[in-house]
Amino acid sequence: MGLREMRGFMSNRRKRMAVVSGIHTDEQGKFSVKGVPSGSYYIVAQQKGEGDKYLRGRQKVEVGGDNVDSLIIALGGGATLRGRITVAGPGTVIMDRIHVALLPIEEGEQWSSSGGRVKKDGTFEITSVRDGSYRVDVYSLDENWYTKSVRIGQDDVLEKGVQVERGVAGGRLEIDLSSASAQLEGSVTDHDKAVVGARIRVLAEPATPYNRFRFRTVTTDQMGRFLLSGLAPGKYRVTAKSPVSSGREPLRSEAQIIELSEHDLKAVQMTLEAQEQ
Repeated sequence: MGLREMRGFMSNRRKRMAVVSGIHTDEQGKFSVKGVPSGSYYIVAQQKGEGDKYLRGRQKVEVGGDNVDSLIIALGGGATLRGRITVAGPGTVIMDRIHVALLPIEEGEQWSSSGGRVKKDGTFEITSVRDGSYRVDVYSLDENWYTKSVRIGQDDVLEKGVQVERGVAGGRLEIDLSSASAQLEGSVTDHDKAVVGARIRVLAEPATPYNRFRFRTVTTDQMGRFLLSGLAPGKYRVTAKSPVSSGREPLRSEAQIIELSEHDLKAVQMTLEAQEQ
């Protein structure tokens, strides 16, 4: 399978240089990537604009038996999404510690995430958001707090995500936080013996591209036990896996479906079993 060359230029009113997949364009916005194997690629480019804003662009390209010439990547500022965080129920949070991020769910968009820090009044702004479909993650919450709901108008973002089309996000992002989280505890055994260092995976059920942030992991302690706190109420799929050891295939448990309510503390017993080949 031969190596090919891709050549193109950035379409942008500014004359400053930009970065394309780890390389820099020249003063005319031209770039060249040599030694590219045949396959499907996304060429992602970004350029720092005014303040903290970035101009971004992306182009999908198929590399076959010939060089790819005259590839054009248009840079744009993207959409600006504003929002507010509120507290549902008792308790307070330190707002300006929180960071809200939009993470793209589409293939090849891993470099297009955007985010913004929350102000003391609970408001935030996310700039330079490209067209696409995103999930929302809320970072740096205090212990036992969780994201209760995320909405744009009447749309449930935890089910539908954030859709940005033609530079428009469709409304204001409203995020509710709650301290009424649940806890899940349990133990892992193998032939009635406690398993130290087993890995527990907890996934929202059903798992969707928009609720991936509900994913949690923990390892068992010296007694083969574990505890997870700060879980949002809802259904989860819980599995266990033995520690990795040389010369032995890891053991796994059957999945258990657990439903948690506000302030719940539930326990599960996980038993490791050899997997059929």
